Amino acid sequence: MKNTFNEDYKIGKEGEHQVRKMLEQKGFTFKYSSDTDYPEQQKLWDLCMMKGDKRYLIEIKTSPIITDKFDTGNFAVEYKCSGKKSGISTSKSDIWVEYFINKSKNNVFFIKTETLKQLIDKNKRNGNIQIVDTRYTTAKLYLIPRSIFNNYYSIYTWNRTNSTLTKGYEDYVVSYTGENTLHDYPDPFNW
Repeated sequence: MKNTFNEDYKIGKEGEHQVRKMLEQKGFTFKYSSDTDYPEQQKLWDLCMMKGDKRYLIEIKTSPIITDKFDTGNFAVEYKCSGKKSGISTSKSDIWVEYFINKSKNNVFFIKTETLKQLIDKNKRNGNIQIVDTRYTTAKLYLIPRSIFNNYYSIYTWNRTNSTLTKGYEDYVVSYTGENTLHDYPDPFNW
């Protein structure tokens, strides 16, 4: 079933709210939102958070499609929409967050945006990433297998019911054993 823009927007805003709560719980301070405070920057990042005197621009992608019962095993990262660069191609964020809002474990993935861009560039040339058109919109996406890229992400489990965040991936199997020249285990709570 096709979601409308308003439904997608509402899901995205809920994801931003939840990620903000996660980060605040770990000592980050909310500074502002591009949506309300800097609307001209809305397509470049979502939240600005502070930790100490360091500022982080955060891009949050919230997916309602991945659940405990249905999981494609991929990240879908938009790079173009309506013939124009978008998503990862235009993001000015420091941190990229994938949040599977309807999955109960291993549902939040953090990566440095620059690392993600480098991984995409390297792996689209060697065939590890598929480039796909979406069925219902004019967006173009990189389909990124999590089995290859999990070891580049910090993975957490967020429980919305009791607002607890725990280190994830205890039951994840990372099958990729190839070259890891970009690997830096980005952990947003130890920056």
